[in-house]
Amino acid sequence: MKKPLANRRVSLSTKFILLTSVLVLSTSSIITLFVIRNEFNRTYRDMLNHGRSLAAMMAQNSEYGIYAEDKRALQGVVDSVDSNPDIVYLFIYNKDGQVLVEKHLQRAAREIPVRPPLSAPDGSTQILSREFVDPKDGRHYIDIVAPVASQGWQYIEGLILNDSMDVEPEIIGYVRLGMNKEKVYERIREFLSPTLLFTALLVLLGIALSVYMTRRIVSPIRKLNHAARSIAKGRLDQHIEIGSRDEISDLAHAFNQMLESLRTYRDQVEERTEELYAANRQMQQEISERKKMEERIKHQASHDFLTGLPNRMLFMEHLAMALAKARRERTLLAIMFIDLDRFKNINDSLGHAAGDQLLKDVAVHLRECLREEDTVARIGGDEYTVLLSSIARAEDIAGVARKILSLFERPYSVESHTFHISASIGISTYPDDSEYAETLLKNADIAMYYAKEQGRNNFQFYNPSMNVRTLERMILENRLRQTLDRGELVVHYQPQVSIETRQIAYAEALVRWEHPELGLLNPMHFIPLAEETGFIIPLDEWVLRTACAQNRAWQDAGYPPLCVTVNLSARQFQQPNLVELVLQVLHETGLRPEFLELEITESTAMQNIELTIPNLARLNEMGVRFSIDDFGTGYSSLSYLKKLPIQKLKIDKSFIRSLMKDPDYKAIVTAVIAMAHNLKLKVVAEGVENREQFMFLDENKCDAVQGYFFSEPLPAEEFEALMASDGENRKTLENRPLFP
Repeated sequence: MKKPLANRRVSLSTKFILLTSVLVLSTSSIITLFVIRNEFNRTYRDMLNHGRSLAAMMAQNSEYGIYAEDKRALQGVVDSVDSNPDIVYLFIYNKDGQVLVEKHLQRAAREIPVRPPLSAPDGSTQILSREFVDPKDGRHYIDIVAPVASQGWQYIEGLILNDSMDVEPEIIGYVRLGMNKEKVYERIREFLSPTLLFTALLVLLGIALSVYMTRRIVSPIRKLNHAARSIAKGRLDQHIEIGSRDEISDLAHAFNQMLESLRTYRDQVEERTEELYAANRQMQQEISERKKMEERIKHQASHDFLTGLPNRMLFMEHLAMALAKARRERTLLAIMFIDLDRFKNINDSLGHAAGDQLLKDVAVHLRECLREEDTVARIGGDEYTVLLSSIARAEDIAGVARKILSLFERPYSVESHTFHISASIGISTYPDDSEYAETLLKNADIAMYYAKEQGRNNFQFYNPSMNVRTLERMILENRLRQTLDRGELVVHYQPQVSIETRQIAYAEALVRWEHPELGLLNPMHFIPLAEETGFIIPLDEWVLRTACAQNRAWQDAGYPPLCVTVNLSARQFQQPNLVELVLQVLHETGLRPEFLELEITESTAMQNIELTIPNLARLNEMGVRFSIDDFGTGYSSLSYLKKLPIQKLKIDKSFIRSLMKDPDYKAIVTAVIAMAHNLKLKVVAEGVENREQFMFLDENKCDAVQGYFFSEPLPAEEFEALMASDGENRKTLENRPLFP
């Protein structure tokens, strides 16, 4: 009688082969579908961009013909696209929607149900596009309409623009063209065959490799199985030989050792019996020592080894007992969650030994400022908790919190270093916030994070609305750690324009987060979180590598060499391998050092001046440039500023924003420019947004400007188009309307 299918024995090799085959097949299929979808989207996007560019060009070329109603001139414009296989039809309308010239470039185009370009001319200044389906044959078409403006207007980035930003363009007509989307499907079909063939070969190769490796793995296991059955029958003369050098050979070696042990075991029994008698006496002594050891272990298990304070486990025991007492006596109870602000910066810059000493000093001061019946514990890292029991009034809790914050008003001295540190405190109370120990601790933790968000060095009482903010922060933090793997980070580039030459001199790399739900996020939404979590280190490295690679790509494409500017965080400048990292990135991307500029803030430069100057000097000797960002908002010594190997100062946008409103800001900006030039430094003004600011900076000999007056931060493709724009002199910005 045959066994039921569910009870049949399936060999290990069969399971391995089936598993790996399924994995290879599913993985290859998913990758293939992803590649095909990407190719389709890219092809469609290229066709649409080509059509929009062609429509814009024809709209500019049709201006005279529409204005003069010269159909012969318009016919020449229409005939210029005869050789384009993607164009199906082309119409030129006047502003009232009447057809002046039309042309059908494919036989089937005359039967396509073409609607008017607009339901009513509405003066749109943008190129519009839509898709429609021919109901007769089901073919897809792309319909593109470009408005034609009167003289003096031109297309830039799909919009009609003029020198005067406050004058509306006069629309005198429309150019309309249709493109056959079937071309996209044809290109995808051409792409499909080799892709599927490659996938099939990859699947077959994977399955074949799986079968081969499975047999190599299972064969030694069968030998071990046979040997184990022989040993079970009492045959101890076995010796297992496995040729491979892996865990199975280790197992075979262990089998052989076990057999040797069994053969000698009977000879050792009597000797072991005598040893047991002696061991019995020794055991009595060990039991006594073990009791002492258990007491020490129990203390270590319930106390922090560094500070000697109770740890989380003991703190929760004290909290449970205090809660029971508070319930009986109907008294208040409070938990404080204390976190040292920016402790990791001290740890990174001064070392773990200094950080440990600071933690011990804080523990001593906390014990000294609290009552004897209060409990203070260290629950991990730079986090402390305080249990306040038998509280008479709620106001007393705030008083204790202020007393703790006052501990950090005086400077701390560790290993000849003197510095200030602050703390953020979150407070939850019984019975208002919860009746359960874990919930009270969690709520105090939430309130502590809210205190940090309010600027640190303060205390906050818990309220339920904080839960929503904490959840949002947790979700954002978890998503942030996955951005590099998910490819959600992009680098935009904002030009720094030389005032003297009106040319792009630098491109500042600015990271953006393409969040799938929240859209494009500016750095202010996630950089502080990245610095707090330590994610800023890989983020900085990724931006540096991406910007250098993009700059080299622009140079390889024939654009005039320019310098790309990258901001580095304070945490990155504290890394001991900073110089090696920069040189490695330059080597891997092929970018010459003189085309890279690193930006640091005043505070970063002064934070660890002994480490900053040598690192900057080494990189500067290689050719890397440096600039001080947000100059005027931090703190810096002019004597140290002179020692730093920097080439440029960037005036913070807060000064430029108020430049035309407050004479004091004019004086400050003028003084900074003069000081920088006396120090042989270049000056860049950030946040330039209007002509008045630009003219003031030009008159006062500022070297370069950066801001929305010229351009917002752009994706790499749009920045490349910006470099290539306008007339025969395509690399100059002299003709851009934003400049006087």
